[in-house]
Amino acid sequence: MGWPADPRTAQGALAPTGSLPGGRSLDPRRAARRDRSDRSTIRLDRLVQRHCKSDFMLKSYSVIILDEAHERSLNTDILIEMLSRVVKLRKNLHAEHLDKLRLGLINPEDVVNQLKVVLMGATLQLKDIISNRRLFDVIPPALKSKFPFPTHPNTESLVEAERSLKALEALDSQGKPTPLGKAMAWYPMSPRHSHLLLTIIKILKSQQGFARPNFILGFAVASASALSFSNLFLMQNEFSGESKKHNPDSNDEDQQERKRKKKKLKAMVRDFHAKFINPGSDALIIAHVLRLFELSENTVEFCRVNSLHLKTMEEMSKLRKQLVRLIFHHSQCCEEFSWEFGGSEDVEEA
Repeated sequence: MGWPADPRTAQGALAPTGSLPGGRSLDPRRAARRDRSDRSTIRLDRLVQRHCKSDFMLKSYSVIILDEAHERSLNTDILIEMLSRVVKLRKNLHAEHLDKLRLGLINPEDVVNQLKVVLMGATLQLKDIISNRRLFDVIPPALKSKFPFPTHPNTESLVEAERSLKALEALDSQGKPTPLGKAMAWYPMSPRHSHLLLTIIKILKSQQGFARPNFILGFAVASASALSFSNLFLMQNEFSGESKKHNPDSNDEDQQERKRKKKKLKAMVRDFHAKFINPGSDALIIAHVLRLFELSENTVEFCRVNSLHLKTMEEMSKLRKQLVRLIFHHSQCCEEFSWEFGGSEDVEEA
């Protein structure tokens, strides 16, 4: 998730669980692990808070990287507040140590450096963070990375993309982002699906009288999540575990037996899928399956019994929950697409 600081420029880094340089993975269940070669430590946010109890100044570290800061969990917000205070204290301590060093009262290796805090997030709203004078006396710099295309898209594709965005009202006639387009950029999904979600929010706000607006929004979020993934049902060969390759050495009897199993498995999969059929919409089918998946006591068993991709269902569920959080976070800074019918708990319980 986060890359530790370069050992040549920093004593170490604190960050949520992720990957270390060289492809080494870190098990999130092991909250912290020290790698002596790159001198980095990766920790969960709540364990960083615990670390501050014994070393509030975090003197062992010169750089702290907070990844996925845009998710704005309670632990992350508390940690950012704590670190903003530590940064100021470390700045003053560093100045004191430099004065003592000039007077020969301490050795160079005893000087405590200033602390640098790096906030990272795919959809991090910089204005909300850096404009908070309780956190920062001086507005910190914001760095945005731009990556070149591995293969530059052709002109026709760019023209078609711009035409599609204009059709979705994300761009105006001059090719500039509209308020809707800026709102769509908040959501980690295709423009069509974010447009669907925001349009439903706008309709529910403008046309009063809907009996269950939170229920409608909940299904809209689930449908948008569902449409962002490919087929969630296991294919026949995946369900059976058989290889697609034909074995030329098998005899006729073996081939006939495989055909019988194949036919039986095909009928079983068809029966499983028929339980979720909704003639009104494929999106509603998947949204219904997602709801049942999240309500099931054993998601692994639920996927096995219903011939569903466990990984796809897990990722779909994570996206749905992320979209709900984004809707209510977005409501704080965008009046046009703010939700006025309750909180995220109301949507989850509808």
